[in-house]
Amino acid sequence: MEEMTDLAEEETIASADIKNSPLLDSSNRGEIVIYYIVCRVVKIRLFRKTEQKYPAYRF
Repeated sequence: MEEMTDLAEEETIASADIKNSPLLDSSNRGEIVIYYIVCRVVKIRLFRKTEQKYPAYRF
């Protein structure tokens, strides 16, 4: 039971670190989301192109 509370404390600390990290500063959060969406779109487009050229090829 003691281990569970230790894990919970570690998770809380980790989430606090993530929230306070400069990467997830509110001004940067939008940029990260946009970057993530762009990556997804590029991946999907590449996937569709290769699928058209090589129908048997799957990722």
